[in-house]
Amino acid sequence: MNLTLRDVKKIKDIISGLDEKDKECIYKETDRLIKSNPLPDYIRTFKPDEFTNDAVTFLENYDVDYQDDSATRFWDEIYKRITVEYALDVFRRRYTYNEVA
Repeated sequence: MNLTLRDVKKIKDIISGLDEKDKECIYKETDRLIKSNPLPDYIRTFKPDEFTNDAVTFLENYDVDYQDDSATRFWDEIYKRITVEYALDVFRRRYTYNEVA
């Protein structure tokens, strides 16, 4: 998707103008996606060495701070992604006119 600076501004304006109903939709979608939590699997496969699997297992089982921090960061990142997806959908509906053949 190629966006002009004007398009980017419009999308950011859409995001800043989201109301509570919009945010509730975004929250529900984020919550739905988070349930599968693919983060530990991704961390295990990202440039692993001989200790990676044991390290991730240790963090998952014995480091409460890691568990809390990673869950929070992951949720925040997915929430941001879903927010932008939502805004892009609004943007396309407002500003894209498909020609009827």
